[in-house]
Amino acid sequence: LGQLVNGAGTATAILLRQDDDMVVRCHYGFGDDGIVIDRIPASGSFAQLVFEHQRTAYLEDVALRPDLRVPQPKTGERIVSVLAAPLVVRGKPIGTLEIYGRQRKSWGENQVALAESLAAQAAISLENAELFTEVEAERLRLRAVLDTVPFGVAICDASCDGFTVNPAGAAALHVPPNARVGAAIDQRWATYREGERLSPEQIPLFRAVQLGEVVDGEELELVFPSGRR
Repeated sequence: LGQLVNGAGTATAILLRQDDDMVVRCHYGFGDDGIVIDRIPASGSFAQLVFEHQRTAYLEDVALRPDLRVPQPKTGERIVSVLAAPLVVRGKPIGTLEIYGRQRKSWGENQVALAESLAAQAAISLENAELFTEVEAERLRLRAVLDTVPFGVAICDASCDGFTVNPAGAAALHVPPNARVGAAIDQRWATYREGERLSPEQIPLFRAVQLGEVVDGEELELVFPSGRR
């Protein structure tokens, strides 16, 4: 955004709400010395006004609202005008994307549209990051469960060209924990049901994944080359 609107005296920033403050998470164009402070009390910030109303707003001259604060550079000319678009994730505002000018400025429709477009893209990125964090937390929770249950669990993907087993299952099959085991019927054992050797397509895991069948209550026998059953 900073590069797209790199007119004279232009700066940009993203502010996110954290507790009772609006925190500057990244900024551009404030000079080598950066900004004075990166945390502004939400109650006195222009960002909070946009945040609460969930709509783009601007000030041609921040001096007209001395009760509202915006980020300021440590050195050089002060910020005089601001245009801010809300960042909305899952229907909730979480912050703002802002453009600043060092002169009194009337913001045009094109600049408003640009800010809103990039704010929407930034919100999608933030939502994806949030979803990734949630998925990772769920993955770690599932891994903890699989690592501690006292029975074997086998997991495979849609291709069903191999599977992994949890520690209890690995102990039963004499393979390393969480190791990927070859094909649906591994060469290290043969699978039988009531004395009949099963083909790969008859293995419950294959039937569940490839055919969508619910397989329940079957008893199988694995026979290893050593004769162990």
